[in-house]
Amino acid sequence: MKNSLSAAGLVLAAGAVACAQPANDNCANAEAISGFGTFSYDNTLATADGVDNSLCNFSGSAAVDHDIWYCWAPPGPGPVRVTTCGAATNDTKIAVYDGCSCPEGSGIVACSDDNCALQTTVAWVALPGHTYLIRMGTYINAAGAPGAFTTGSGILHGPIVGPSGHSYSLLDPMNWTAGEAAAVAMGGHLATVNDAAENEFLRAQILGFDGADRRGWIGLTDDGHEGTFTWTSGEPLIYTNWNGGEPNNTSGTGGPENFVEMFGSNGQWNDTILQPPFSLYPLVEVAGPPACYANCDGSTLAPILNVNDFLCFNNRFQSGDTYANCDGSTLPPVLNVNDFLCFNNSFAAGCGR
Repeated sequence: MKNSLSAAGLVLAAGAVACAQPANDNCANAEAISGFGTFSYDNTLATADGVDNSLCNFSGSAAVDHDIWYCWAPPGPGPVRVTTCGAATNDTKIAVYDGCSCPEGSGIVACSDDNCALQTTVAWVALPGHTYLIRMGTYINAAGAPGAFTTGSGILHGPIVGPSGHSYSLLDPMNWTAGEAAAVAMGGHLATVNDAAENEFLRAQILGFDGADRRGWIGLTDDGHEGTFTWTSGEPLIYTNWNGGEPNNTSGTGGPENFVEMFGSNGQWNDTILQPPFSLYPLVEVAGPPACYANCDGSTLAPILNVNDFLCFNNRFQSGDTYANCDGSTLPPVLNVNDFLCFNNSFAAGCGR
């Protein structure tokens, strides 16, 4: 009888642990994390204590259900991302806030839902010295579950030097305003397109670098004066490549269409709303070649070159990003161990390369 009771007690204890709410279920108990890496979570029994925000309005709901909280310190400023793609099985939704005070820091900076099937990538520009509340949850009424998320650089591809001699990068999905802010933080703007050759380069080599059919933001907008489109770079508008019937300022999802996207399928342009219900990837243009190849994560705080650059390079190598082709090889496999040796040499040479 004693052994039976002990066994039952163990079962009950295990059940109590399994049924416990997460320690970081409430914003006030946000778990502190830092740097780039992968973090496991379980929001199966999490409640929801955040405030709804219109920036999180996807498919008719601004709610983030089953939310758990993290206070994240990025390794430095620049484009960053948090993603559950490939690491979660349920319908995730992520919101990010500037600062780690509750409720919700000093304001929402990004929110996203369903970027890769039912999983999520949220991207924004980390500011020097700032920390961020990550609200990891689900779409309204979707079940919580065990999973993981990864923090990393928000640069999906690049920088690549184009025909103009400028450097181009592709960032993880975000709205047009956030994309332009990220581009400015990187020393440039959303891409300006001056001729058909540059348009095709952006479509094929940047937006569709891996053969995927994406839609990307360019720096054209009529937000300041309806019907008068201008480049954020201030350059004159000397070339256009509008899709048939565009621009039409007509949206089936609400709001004025003041921001211009490029279709990855044909390179043609379309005016759309600030935050469409689908993923749009900022195309960033910076004058001149990349300043420092080994500064993979784009950090600006000293030391500019650090261990995070190796983590960044490894992530981009694993994803097949052509940035990782450090030695410029063209024979298969294009990405190989020599690229790690090349990057190590570039890192050792410093930013004077």
